[in-house]
Amino acid sequence: MSIGIQRMRLIWAFLLMGTLSFASHWHVAPAMPGWDLFEFDKLAHFPVYGLLATLIARALTGELKCPSIFGIAWASTVGFGMVDETIQSMNPVRDFSLADLVADAAGTSVALLPISCGRSIGAFWSGACGAVR
Repeated sequence: MSIGIQRMRLIWAFLLMGTLSFASHWHVAPAMPGWDLFEFDKLAHFPVYGLLATLIARALTGELKCPSIFGIAWASTVGFGMVDETIQSMNPVRDFSLADLVADAAGTSVALLPISCGRSIGAFWSGACGAVR
Protein backbone atom coordinates (compact mmCIF):
# COMPACT_ATOMS: atom_id res chain seq x y z
CA MET A 1 0.00 0.00 0.00
CA SER A 2 1.33 3.43 -0.83
CA ILE A 3 2.43 5.84 1.88
CA GLY A 4 0.02 8.45 0.50
CA ILE A 5 -3.01 6.23 1.12
CA GLN A 6 -1.88 5.42 4.65
CA ARG A 7 -1.31 9.11 5.41
CA MET A 8 -4.74 9.99 4.04
CA ARG A 9 -6.32 7.36 6.28
CA LEU A 10 -4.45 8.79 9.25
CA ILE A 11 -5.57 12.31 8.33
CA TRP A 12 -9.21 11.14 8.52
CA ALA A 13 -8.55 9.78 12.02
CA PHE A 14 -6.97 13.07 13.11
CA LEU A 15 -9.87 15.06 11.62
CA LEU A 16 -12.33 12.96 13.61
CA MET A 17 -10.24 13.47 16.77
CA GLY A 18 -10.27 17.22 16.18
CA THR A 19 -14.01 17.24 15.65
CA LEU A 20 -14.56 15.24 18.84
CA SER A 21 -12.29 17.58 20.82
CA PHE A 22 -14.08 20.64 19.47
CA ALA A 23 -17.53 19.19 20.17
CA SER A 24 -16.61 18.10 23.70
CA HIS A 25 -16.23 21.70 24.83
CA TRP A 26 -19.83 22.67 24.14
CA HIS A 27 -22.32 23.08 26.93
CA VAL A 28 -24.83 20.24 27.08
CA ALA A 29 -28.18 20.07 28.81
CA PRO A 30 -28.16 18.07 32.06
CA ALA A 31 -29.17 14.43 31.74
CA MET A 32 -32.32 12.98 33.23
CA PRO A 33 -31.57 11.30 36.58
CA GLY A 34 -31.22 7.53 36.37
CA TRP A 35 -30.70 7.41 32.59
CA ASP A 36 -26.95 7.99 32.48
CA LEU A 37 -26.02 4.85 30.53
CA PHE A 38 -28.87 5.13 28.05
CA GLU A 39 -28.81 8.80 27.14
CA PHE A 40 -27.99 9.91 23.61
CA ASP A 41 -24.49 10.96 24.62
CA LYS A 42 -23.49 7.38 25.50
CA LEU A 43 -25.19 5.97 22.43
CA ALA A 44 -23.24 8.44 20.28
CA HIS A 45 -19.88 7.57 21.89
CA PHE A 46 -20.17 3.89 20.90
CA PRO A 47 -20.23 4.23 17.08
CA VAL A 48 -18.03 7.32 16.89
CA TYR A 49 -15.20 5.73 18.85
CA GLY A 50 -15.69 2.52 16.86
CA LEU A 51 -15.23 4.58 13.70
CA LEU A 52 -12.13 6.23 15.14
CA ALA A 53 -10.63 2.83 16.01
CA THR A 54 -11.42 1.58 12.50
CA LEU A 55 -9.75 4.61 10.92
CA ILE A 56 -6.63 4.13 13.04
CA ALA A 57 -6.51 0.39 12.30
CA ARG A 58 -6.89 1.04 8.57
CA ALA A 59 -4.06 3.60 8.69
CA LEU A 60 -1.80 0.94 10.24
CA THR A 61 -2.60 -1.86 7.80
CA GLY A 62 0.21 -3.11 5.64
CA GLU A 63 2.82 -2.07 8.19
CA LEU A 64 2.02 -4.23 11.21
CA LYS A 65 0.65 -7.67 12.03
CA CYS A 66 -2.98 -7.89 13.16
CA PRO A 67 -2.37 -8.24 16.94
CA SER A 68 -0.17 -5.14 16.85
CA ILE A 69 -2.80 -3.22 14.92
CA PHE A 70 -5.43 -4.19 17.48
CA GLY A 71 -3.27 -3.13 20.42
CA ILE A 72 -2.16 0.18 18.96
CA ALA A 73 -5.60 1.10 17.60
CA TRP A 74 -7.34 0.13 20.87
CA ALA A 75 -4.85 1.95 23.11
CA SER A 76 -4.83 5.03 20.87
CA THR A 77 -8.61 5.29 20.73
CA VAL A 78 -9.32 4.60 24.40
CA GLY A 79 -6.36 6.79 25.37
CA PHE A 80 -7.79 9.62 23.30
CA GLY A 81 -11.15 9.12 25.04
CA MET A 82 -9.44 9.36 28.43
CA VAL A 83 -7.58 12.52 27.46
CA ASP A 84 -10.80 14.03 26.12
CA GLU A 85 -12.68 13.20 29.32
CA THR A 86 -9.84 14.65 31.42
CA ILE A 87 -9.96 17.88 29.43
CA GLN A 88 -13.74 17.98 29.90
CA SER A 89 -13.22 17.71 33.67
CA MET A 90 -11.38 21.04 33.51
CA ASN A 91 -14.27 22.72 31.69
CA PRO A 92 -16.71 24.33 34.16
CA VAL A 93 -19.77 23.32 32.11
CA ARG A 94 -18.66 19.71 31.52
CA ASP A 95 -17.48 16.84 33.71
CA PHE A 96 -15.49 13.61 33.62
CA SER A 97 -17.75 10.65 32.86
CA LEU A 98 -16.71 7.07 33.50
CA ALA A 99 -19.81 5.98 31.56
CA ASP A 100 -18.46 7.84 28.51
CA LEU A 101 -15.15 5.99 28.84
CA VAL A 102 -17.00 2.67 29.04
CA ALA A 103 -18.97 3.56 25.89
CA ASP A 104 -15.73 4.60 24.15
CA ALA A 105 -13.99 1.33 25.07
CA ALA A 106 -17.03 -0.76 24.11
CA GLY A 107 -17.35 0.87 20.69
CA THR A 108 -13.62 0.52 20.13
CA SER A 109 -13.61 -3.15 21.14
CA VAL A 110 -16.58 -4.09 18.97
CA ALA A 111 -15.10 -2.31 15.95
CA LEU A 112 -11.78 -4.08 16.44
CA LEU A 113 -13.28 -7.47 17.28
CA PRO A 114 -12.28 -9.08 13.96
CA ILE A 115 -8.63 -8.31 14.72
CA SER A 116 -8.78 -9.35 18.36
CA CYS A 117 -10.14 -12.77 17.44
CA GLY A 118 -6.86 -13.44 15.68
CA ARG A 119 -8.41 -13.63 12.24
CA SER A 120 -7.00 -11.75 9.31
CA ILE A 121 -8.98 -8.59 8.87
CA GLY A 122 -8.46 -8.92 5.13
CA ALA A 123 -11.80 -10.75 5.11
CA PHE A 124 -13.41 -7.68 6.63
CA TRP A 125 -11.45 -4.81 5.08
CA SER A 126 -9.90 -5.30 1.69
CA GLY A 127 -6.13 -5.19 1.79
CA ALA A 128 -5.67 -5.25 5.55
CA CYS A 129 -3.12 -7.71 7.00
CA GLY A 130 -3.22 -9.74 3.81
CA ALA A 131 -6.36 -11.14 2.30
CA VAL A 132 -7.79 -14.46 3.44
CA ARG A 133 -7.48 -16.89 0.57
